[in-house]
Amino acid sequence: MEHILMLLVGLNMAGYVFWQSQDAANGFGMDSLPYLMKAESRQVSPENPTGEKGKGGMAIPDPSNPDLPFSARAAHLGQGRKVRPFIKHKAGETVTIMDVQGPGVITHIWMATEMNFSGNGRGRIIRVYWDDEMEPSVEVPLTDFFAIGHDKFARVNSLPVVVNPSTSLNCYWLMPFRKKVKIMLTNDNSQDLNLMKYHIDYQKMEVG
Repeated sequence: MEHILMLLVGLNMAGYVFWQSQDAANGFGMDSLPYLMKAESRQVSPENPTGEKGKGGMAIPDPSNPDLPFSARAAHLGQGRKVRPFIKHKAGETVTIMDVQGPGVITHIWMATEMNFSGNGRGRIIRVYWDDEMEPSVEVPLTDFFAIGHDKFARVNSLPVVVNPSTSLNCYWLMPFRKKVKIMLTNDNSQDLNLMKYHIDYQKMEVG
């Protein structure tokens, strides 16, 4: 619990310092709605892990390739549709879910999984590396990151974290980075886990 509190305080302070360094045109609150933001919105997903412009929905379904999971219901739609909205997480496997160049700010992380937190949620470890770090600044069980420390589903309704039914996890901490950011997920469980859907919203912009 001490590690979780330190993580939340650290993220909160990072977001607060970033907010204080921005002018009104670059704010993220309701008071910024009348302003044109000096930012470019991007999103990372299983189909577009680098967040490159125009690269979303470009996956090609290939039923013969078990390492490229796809949506069977959308496979017939072909390239240009969301045919790879998830990843499959094998036992012991580490996957990179975000690897983008800065400067910028992560504004929203959404994840959904079919694991139902049945004792294996804490076996998934999320690690976040800022800029040129060799060691992660964030290293915590996935469910703990979303304020579920007991590995059992519980609704959370707060400003920075929202957990909804069907294990829909949301994080709204502002996380700025200057050079780059890399986010990795490790499955430390002894068994393969079911589908993991996610997207990460971020803004390409200068940070203070």
